[in-house]
Amino acid sequence: MKTCPFCKEVPELPSGDGTQYEIVCACGMAQSCVQISDLMTIDERAGDDFIDYRYAEEYVERAKAEAIRKWDDRC
Repeated sequence: MKTCPFCKEVPELPSGDGTQYEIVCACGMAQSCVQISDLMTIDERAGDDFIDYRYAEEYVERAKAEAIRKWDDRC
């Protein structure tokens, strides 16, 4: 994962609780966010239990990979 363009640190990766996967640098100047359900099919959404405000791990990992891709591909 690339460093922050402002502070040059690599941000910590969150656990993925909630409805989105969001990478935010500690300096607060850069972020990358992905709505987890946007990467799920209708059948996957219907079949996921969303227990304790958390999607199944496979969907969180998919969103994590997309958020990292977006972070690394930023302008």
